[in-house]
Amino acid sequence: MSIANNHGFTLVEMLLSLAILAIAATASAGLSNQIAGYYRIERDLENDSELRAIADAHIKFAAIHNNGQLLSSYTEDDCYSCAIDTSNVELVNYVESHTQRTASASNYDSSSIKNVRGLMLDATTYQATLNLPSAINLVLEFRAGVVVQTNCPQGSTCNTGESWKTPAYTQTGWAPNSVIDKAIPFNNLEVLQGLASSSVERVTLVQQKIREYKHELVLANNADVDTNFLPVSTHPSTPDYSGSDPTVNGGCINGWYDLSSANVNVLSIVGLEASYGLTLFGGAVEYCADFDLTAVDASTADTAPHVGALRINRFISRGASPDMSNNNNILFPI
Repeated sequence: MSIANNHGFTLVEMLLSLAILAIAATASAGLSNQIAGYYRIERDLENDSELRAIADAHIKFAAIHNNGQLLSSYTEDDCYSCAIDTSNVELVNYVESHTQRTASASNYDSSSIKNVRGLMLDATTYQATLNLPSAINLVLEFRAGVVVQTNCPQGSTCNTGESWKTPAYTQTGWAPNSVIDKAIPFNNLEVLQGLASSSVERVTLVQQKIREYKHELVLANNADVDTNFLPVSTHPSTPDYSGSDPTVNGGCINGWYDLSSANVNVLSIVGLEASYGLTLFGGAVEYCADFDLTAVDASTADTAPHVGALRINRFISRGASPDMSNNNNILFPI
């Protein structure tokens, strides 16, 4: 009969076991750190993607709904200068179509402490010249903005009253600071360029339609008929500018007519909708049916050759009407 040899671990076995456990622990810690690193990278990429989607949404809103202008910073509840105004339906739709979260949730990062995101605009208005074949020296006034990720939790001291939004931040090239973790800059210059180009195309279409109208009347009459066939408004409430002095009225005999006015029906006469009376920035397009290119005297006589003109304010992005003297206007002779 044999007796079992029961005994505990030897010292060597215990040391070997501890060594294996240490190696396993080290490997586990390394794997955990690696997983955490991957998570941070993924979260940073997600954060960048959402911030860029918010910036793109503001640009798209400016282009379609706000005459090319960027929205200003604003305060929503206790989320000071949040990046998205959740009451703005169009802006919300643009954000949510490019992110996987609601616009309200996108005002914060995806961390558990909800660090607030913000919208800031540069206080400076910048100018750029846009030269088009039919409109030289158009001036665009654009703004620069930035969508930022702060490290300010919702309702925290650093977020209260926009205390993170300092002049020093905007004056250092939108560089991240102790409160701003990341900044995505954007501006509306490209939007303004597109709207300005389309506006000029619309004005040249009006120019073409008026020329065609005049040409048809010229062909329908004898060659010796010296009549101004440029269209004039026939609306019963059309203003009477007769007797205007062209030397003080931008070279127009009998005055410039605002084509966007309900009392001026020149556009309908030539077969265009009333919307062509405005640029895409909201500025008026004005029309003169008897334009004196030289305006050398105060004569109100409409003599041959009969010339007309259209004009818009060259600071087109302001949405302003043409000025009286034409110093700040773009002229389109007819």
